[in-house]
This record gives sequence, C-alpha cells and structure tokens, in this order.
Amino acid sequence: MDIQPVALLFQVLVVTAWTKDRLVVGKLYKEPNSASADEPIPDTDYIPMSCYNFSIGDKRMQSFSSPGWSNELYPAKIDCVHIIEAEKGHIVQLDYRQSFNVEQAVDCAYDYLEVRDGYTGYSRLLGKYCGDSPPPVDTSTGRFMWVHFHSDDTIQYKGFHAVYKFLINRHPKRSTAEDCWNVIDGELEGEIESKTVGRKLREYAFNHSIVLDCAWDIRAKTDHRIHLDFTDIEMTSENCQHNMIQIYDGNTSGRRLKNQECSQSRKLVVKSETNRLLVRFFLWPAIANSTFKARFTTYRNAINGTCAESEFNCENNMCIDESLRCNNKPNCGRPPMNIDEKSCNEPLPIGPSAEATTPRSETGLAGSQHMLIIGIAIGGLLLVVIIVICILCMQRRRAEQTLRALEKKKLLGRKQGEMQDLMQCSSQDIEAHGGATPSMSTVKSEPQMSTRDNSLDAVERRSIYRDKKQRPMSVPGGRQLLTERPPQCLDDKPQPLPRSSSLKSSEKLLSGLPSSDVRPGSRY
Repeated sequence: MDIQPVALLFQVLVVTAWTKDRLVVGKLYKEPNSASADEPIPDTDYIPMSCYNFSIGDKRMQSFSSPGWSNELYPAKIDCVHIIEAEKGHIVQLDYRQSFNVEQAVDCAYDYLEVRDGYTGYSRLLGKYCGDSPPPVDTSTGRFMWVHFHSDDTIQYKGFHAVYKFLINRHPKRSTAEDCWNVIDGELEGEIESKTVGRKLREYAFNHSIVLDCAWDIRAKTDHRIHLDFTDIEMTSENCQHNMIQIYDGNTSGRRLKNQECSQSRKLVVKSETNRLLVRFFLWPAIANSTFKARFTTYRNAINGTCAESEFNCENNMCIDESLRCNNKPNCGRPPMNIDEKSCNEPLPIGPSAEATTPRSETGLAGSQHMLIIGIAIGGLLLVVIIVICILCMQRRRAEQTLRALEKKKLLGRKQGEMQDLMQCSSQDIEAHGGATPSMSTVKSEPQMSTRDNSLDAVERRSIYRDKKQRPMSVPGGRQLLTERPPQCLDDKPQPLPRSSSLKSSEKLLSGLPSSDVRPGSRY
C-alpha cells in the first residue's frame, strides 16, 4: 500500500490545525475571529494542492519549503505565493537553512524564488534567487513579506527550505498600500473609481511625499470570471513612474500582470482567466488629477453555447445572472453586444436549450412599474396645470366682479349727487320766488289786464308749456318758471329772463291771430 498520499493528507491536516484555518475544496479561508480577519485578504486565498507546503507551511515552526521538499523534486509549471504576516509593530526576517537548489539561469529566467517587502507582488523587490547558493537574509520594513516561487515546464531541482522570525519594528513607517486595499467579494456587478480614495489618505501622502498606492481586489465565485470595462481613464502624465493603472489576474505576481496603462485609454476592456482581478492605482502626490472609473460584471462561461435557467445568454460565451438584465447597465458588453438591455419587454429564451421561450414576468413587471411611475408623474403634472388654470380663472372673475361693483357704486353716487343738486336747485328757486311753489302762474305779474289780455296770456302759456322740456318757460311781464333742472341752477341766484325776449314771444303769438281779434288801444 502506498503511504505517500496518506502521509501528505496527514501533513495537510496537521498544518491546517496549527494555522486555525478551514480547508474546503482546495481553498483556504481565514477564521472570522482571527487576529488578522480585518486585514487585506492576501494572494493565498486560493491555493492549489501542489502549493500547500509552500503557501501554508508550518506556522508553529515558522517555516515553509518548496513543494515536494526533502522527498522529491519540485513539480513543473507552478506558481506558489506565501505571505508572511507579523503582528503590528513588528517586521519579518527571512533566512534559508540547509540547502538551496533551484535551476540556474541568467536573471533567473526559468525557475526562481522572489521576495518582496509588502503583501503584494508589486511591493518593493528584496531579491530574486536561483542556483545552488543560499540567498542572503531578507528583512522587511513593515509587517508583511511577499514570497513567490515559480518553475517552468522543464528541468526540476530539489528546492529549498526557509525559516522566518519576527522582530520589533524600531523605525515604523506608514504605507498607503496597507490603508488603501479594497476587497469586493461575491458581488454580481459593481463600479470602482479613484474618487473613493479617502481625502485624509491623499493629504497624508502629499504631506509626507510618499506614493499613493491603492488596490481594488475583485473576487467572484469559483467557476465565474470577471468582465472589467473602464469607462474613463485620465492620466495626467504618460510616465509610468508618476501614475499608472495595473491589472492582475489571479494574484499580484509579475507573471499575472495583464494590463498596464500610463496614458489615456477610454476603450480598455479586460476579461479574467481566473475568478479574481486586482486593479492597482499608483500615483505620486504631485500628479493629483489622474483618475479612473470602471464597471465590472461577474459571469460564467457558456457550455456549448447554453446557459443555466437562472442565467441570461449574452451570445458572446458569457452567461450573466438573470437579475442583471434590463437594469440600464450594459453587463454583456458595450454596444452592439449589450443585448441584455434590448427587447426588455419581450419573452426570452431560457434554460439549457436556447429554443425554449418563457415570458419574462419580472421584466414585464419592471416595465409596468416604470410605465406606472411615468403615468403618475404625467397625471400629477396635468393636475397641477388644471389647478393653476382654475385659480387664475377665479382670480380673473373676482377682479371683474370687483370692477363691476366699483362702477355700479360710482354710477349710483353720481346719480345721488345729481338728485341732491336738483333738490338744492329747487330749494333755491323756491326761496328766490318768495317761498311759493313754482307753477304755471307768474311769479310777478303786471297790473290788472282786460279779459282779452288774459286770453292772450293763456294762449301764450299753453304754447310755452308744450315746449317746457326744450327751454325755460316765461310769460309776458314775468320771470322764468322752473320746469326742470336748467343749467342756470348752477348759479347762486335764479337768472331772470330779459323782457325783450317775452315781448318777442308775445308778438309771435299775436301774429297768428285775425286782425279783428286785436282790440284797439291794447298794449300789444
């Protein structure tokens, strides 16, 4: 019976027990209550089985070794990462014991051990080692040390064994990389942008003249991939030593670098090969205007062109979650690939077969809700317009009624004034005629006349009486009679009619009578 698999399994279980971590299907998860649970998740969140000796190591003995150490050669085509983490206020010192045997090459181009001062693959390089001579002791400036072992597909060697210890940090320095690490785990979609970097952190980097080094660590489900679309990139300088954006796939080792942008590029789209993408934003404080904005979507590769029932087929080998369709975001890609935002109210093919069609009640409901909101908004606007028009009409009607009332009141006042003037005029006429009521008799008569004279006076009075509405009445030898309100009433005293006028009127009347009717010796 081969005891090597059993021994390997026993070793893994012992190491896992010592590290207080849970091992589930090839993944290493930190316990929520561990001391470093609030720290950035390192590159060792996904560990291949062949890397356990290196990536986990023996934390009790504070050591780790290359895969297959002491019993066999290390395997070909591996990339293993180990992050050594000390307590706060301490640094890490790494030493190599026993032997060191890695394939020798110029610049260690084939197999090598890479050590960096930090917890990412782009931290400051401490050394890159190969050959059969033990490397020198490496010491970090902070509480993290990043170690990476790589082998190509040919020629394997025995490997190495390393130990580390923790020392008190007597010259502590703040690193913006540790304070600006953003982990996004398990999200179906989202956005990342440089504006989310805190103002205090920017001010600290500027005041201390240190680089601003931030990262966004996007993690999807194990069988999913990440589609990253940069909608805006603004780089003030084209020098990568001043500002740049780096995108890593899987971990932050140099071999995992997919893209590096140091200038403006508005059409950068990246698809991951693993379930993890890391976006690094590097900026010197003097280049403060460099910014970026990107949108990500997690997806699953289509199998034979089909997707699951709970997924939408983007027809570009991408299967996105059904809830991402018709959300006003092009999750399938930029036009014309944004079919997830087209025909949102039509039935869609779902299920393993693209030929099956089922009405999308959720999309129809969302569309109905949008139409209901639009209808309510339009109805409310119309109601407001109608209310405003009614208020204006009522105000206009009230104004017209008020104007009519004022005009009526003014007319009534004018009539009352005319009546008072007429009454005052009549009173003055009565006083002027000795208190007698004006009548058809004269106010002041001539001496007694004969019967013939009285007949003439009667004829003249009848003629004058018929014409009383046109002019003032008068009789021979008398004064003006008051028949209606004449203009002379405006004077203080009644104006007597000139006698010549009375004589002319009498002569006119007598001219119409026969000559026989005129008595000789009459005054006429």
